[in-house]
Amino acid sequence: MVMYYNSILISSIRTLFLAGVLATEFTVDPQQQDIEPFQWVLCWEANLQSTDLIQLLVEGFFRKWFHALRQWLEVEGGADFDELYEWYLGWKNLLPDSIKADPTIKTMFALGELLSSLPF
Repeated sequence: MVMYYNSILISSIRTLFLAGVLATEFTVDPQQQDIEPFQWVLCWEANLQSTDLIQLLVEGFFRKWFHALRQWLEVEGGADFDELYEWYLGWKNLLPDSIKADPTIKTMFALGELLSSLPF
């Protein structure tokens, strides 16, 4: 019984720690992107419940990703859609197939496509 609670506690601490990394160490900046904190979080995929990792990505990554996308689309004179498409694919390709296959992750990227009105 103690091992069970220890496992839950360790999993919770790990998830909170990774959420903190995404919140404080990671930014989405198309002009000067540092993907190291993002990759570091993805390295923990095998040690997290898939639902926990998906939640981390939705709350810690996609929130910032959508903010950057919105700013890019609001650039005076219009966005460079070739660059935007490369940026989109770059982020999508960073994710392992097992994560990209998740319905929530698919929905997040589909929303990005819809917002930018790009025919991906």
